[in-house]
Amino acid sequence: MTDIILRYSGTIDEFTGDGILVFFGAPRQFSDHSRRAVLCAIEMQKAMKALNDDNIKLGLPELSMGIGINCGELVVGNIGSNRRKKYGAVGTPINVAFRVQTQTIGGDILVTAPVYERVSSDVVIGPVREAELKGIEGLVTIYQVIGVGKN
Repeated sequence: MTDIILRYSGTIDEFTGDGILVFFGAPRQFSDHSRRAVLCAIEMQKAMKALNDDNIKLGLPELSMGIGINCGELVVGNIGSNRRKKYGAVGTPINVAFRVQTQTIGGDILVTAPVYERVSSDVVIGPVREAELKGIEGLVTIYQVIGVGKN
């Protein structure tokens, strides 16, 4: 997945257990950061199919992943102290993305309304739903991305 993320100029903030926190648009800014994130997610899901084909041949279990995508303003830079610091991002949009990801099942790519508004002409969507997300006030509209193309 790392190679795919880097191909779309994503910045890997950290590996979180079985997850990867990635952001787009920093340190290099891109006007199409949301589009890059969604296209990256689609390619990552396609890569899971190839991985699982190999796993089946080797007698290993199939794996699945769900991806949640949000956008918004973040604090990005060297975070920490002189003793330990890292380049990373913090902010409510990341918290929302984590919460959206918890709504996924294997194979899902779920995006928030602000992301969908930026990529609507590039993607095909499936079901749209409202969800209560832990720590987030009010309902959040979540769109399921099922492919590239026109709706």
